[in-house]
Amino acid sequence: MGRYTPPASPTEAAEREAARTARLEQLHASLTEQVGAIRNGQDWQRWLQVAATFPSYSLNNVLLIAAQRPDATAVAGSGRGRPSVGRSTRALKASRSWRP
Repeated sequence: MGRYTPPASPTEAAEREAARTARLEQLHASLTEQVGAIRNGQDWQRWLQVAATFPSYSLNNVLLIAAQRPDATAVAGSGRGRPSVGRSTRALKASRSWRP
């Protein structure tokens, strides 16, 4: 069970919102750059290979995965700190996706 954290003050809440907005703007710029980078057949083929590896992921997340690690075979979920039970993760190459 988590520890109690008191509610944020208005100043802290404003700072968190500003940081979140800056992060989202950075991600948007990165996604725009990635879409613009798909110019020739080889880039398109590379992107399709990443998309085929992660068929249930959105276009934005696939672009972020391709930007971070085009050879990724897995993406760490929200429980990435927990030990995996009965799974061998030695051979997996992982990346993270961003959630706004």
